[in-house]
Order: sequence, then structure tokens, then C-alpha cells
Amino acid sequence: MENNRPSARQVLTSLLFTTGVAVLVVGAIAAVILARRASIDPTADVIAAVVAGLFVYGPTLLVNLWPATLPLIAAVGVSLAFLRRRIPIPRWLEIVVMAYGGFVVLAALAM
Repeated sequence: MENNRPSARQVLTSLLFTTGVAVLVVGAIAAVILARRASIDPTADVIAAVVAGLFVYGPTLLVNLWPATLPLIAAVGVSLAFLRRRIPIPRWLEIVVMAYGGFVVLAALAM
């Protein structure tokens, strides 16, 4: 009989991947909202809004709403670990998203 349970490493990797995707999505939404509110000089303000949205406001929003986001990320991450046994995620995508998530977590810890 085959073991269908993912290993602890696969679960942790899926949790980190889910966290990175969540931070990226919320950061992108925050960046779009901030960019739309940019003032007269759109070039500099839009670039600053994108950077602030992706690296400050998105992660901060997820941390501030942790009673809702933590169980959601945990449930999606564990579900993804079970799903990845059947459907693999491209390795390059996993590395890029996890590197972004790690950078954001380290930046949040430094604040």
C-alpha cells in the first residue's frame, strides 16, 4: 500500500509557498490601489506605490489580519501539500515565490 501522506518538508514548503503567494497577491492589490491614488507626477509616485504595496502594505495587512489569514494560509498550504503529490508545481515558480516570501518575512522582522 502506497503512502499518500506528504512529508513534513513538503508541508512546510507548501506553507511557505502559500504565504509567498498570499503576500504577493495582497501586495499587488495594495500597489494598484496606491498607484491609482498617485498624485501629479505619475512616474515616481507609481514606482513608489508599487514598491510600498509589495514590500510594506501587503505584508503589513496580512500580519494585522492574522486571525483570519493564518488559518486560511495554513488550510490552503496543507491542502496544496496533498495536491502536490499528484500535480507538481514548476520548480522555478516555487523558488521565485519562496524567495519573495522569505525576503518579505525578513523585512517584516527587521521593522
